[in-house]
Amino acid sequence: MPPSSKYTLATGTDALHQVITQLRDGRIKDRTFDKVVWVGHSLGSSMAWAQAAKYPRDVDAFVLTSMSHVVRQEEPSDDGPGQDVQFEIKAKDDPKFRGSIDDPGYLTTNAGMRQFFYDTAHTDPAVIKADERLKDVSTAADSDTTPLPPAKSPSRAIKVPTLLVTGDKDQYCTAGTCTSKTMLASEQPYYSDQAGLTSIVVPNSGHNVQLHKNAPETNTQILNWIKTTS
Repeated sequence: MPPSSKYTLATGTDALHQVITQLRDGRIKDRTFDKVVWVGHSLGSSMAWAQAAKYPRDVDAFVLTSMSHVVRQEEPSDDGPGQDVQFEIKAKDDPKFRGSIDDPGYLTTNAGMRQFFYDTAHTDPAVIKADERLKDVSTAADSDTTPLPPAKSPSRAIKVPTLLVTGDKDQYCTAGTCTSKTMLASEQPYYSDQAGLTSIVVPNSGHNVQLHKNAPETNTQILNWIKTTS
């Protein structure tokens, strides 16, 4: 793995720009793609904001799941991790990565924390266990999304159709009763008019919208939007 200092939002954006360029040039599987739709999840969605600011012509549409500019402040409850339990730890201290990662700049979720990405009543327990087993690493630099006022947000650079997909139990869904209408009211100031912002709020879903039992229905809505938009 590269040094964690080189694993940043900017380097990730540049790497994806190279992939998109090759897709359009027909250098992957000898097939030329005239249209490219970016489907991002969480960090992959915030990376899309940076991508649009740096490479505004890369993508024809964006589907941004599980990310917003305003994070809901959760009230402490028995369902969340205790205040004395770190959500993230250094990957080198996790049994899964011990011996394979020594760089202290790499982070991973602490044992058992990934369950909080789910509405567990509507998720197969085996999926949560697999998520824990297959978890990966990140760095502080690759998730640097310092809050900015709407007018200065990089997402304002998006000039193509954009769909937001958010689980109703996700902290990235608006406070109170989270609906497509409340999400649009909260997020539209951070996007240009050209983005034609659309929102889907997925019921009975936490942060990992694609890993809940209703994922097939969510996928159908996303694909229908792509077909009618791009």
